[in-house]
Amino acid sequence: MKKLFDTISDTHKSYINALIKKNSYVNYEFQDFAYRLALKLGDLDHKGIYFRLAKYELRSRLEVALAFACDYTHEPNKGKLFMWKLKQIREEAKERFEKLDEQEQNAYLEKFDKHKKEELRKIKIRAKEIQDNLKEKRDIRRSQKKLEKLKDSIPKDQITFEI
Repeated sequence: MKKLFDTISDTHKSYINALIKKNSYVNYEFQDFAYRLALKLGDLDHKGIYFRLAKYELRSRLEVALAFACDYTHEPNKGKLFMWKLKQIREEAKERFEKLDEQEQNAYLEKFDKHKKEELRKIKIRAKEIQDNLKEKRDIRRSQKKLEKLKDSIPKDQITFEI
């Protein structure tokens, strides 16, 4: 009978072992992607850079640069090659954007702004929910304190319980 590790490829084995050894707390998908990116490039010393890139850079750009870097088998520093290719991809995208006429640029920026506004709206809603929760907790604490003060102010011989 095969064990779990027998069916998993070596890349996945090293990834799982590294997570277990590091006792890493990967909470979001982009963190997982960044860690796998650093593993594939053999650049765990600079994984913070990959975390930042995975969070803010377009995933398609990262995947193209990763494929390019992994195809070079003779390059010892794949992280450097990855960053060079990513820079090149960014410059090409900037050039394509600048070639668009003004109307197409505005349409692109409006689409981008709508996406950012939607994200901002979601963040504001979540912040409002958190603020409301805190306010409710404060109100509950105040009510409990008032109730305790009332209990302390009533003489114990006057307290009667009705069932």
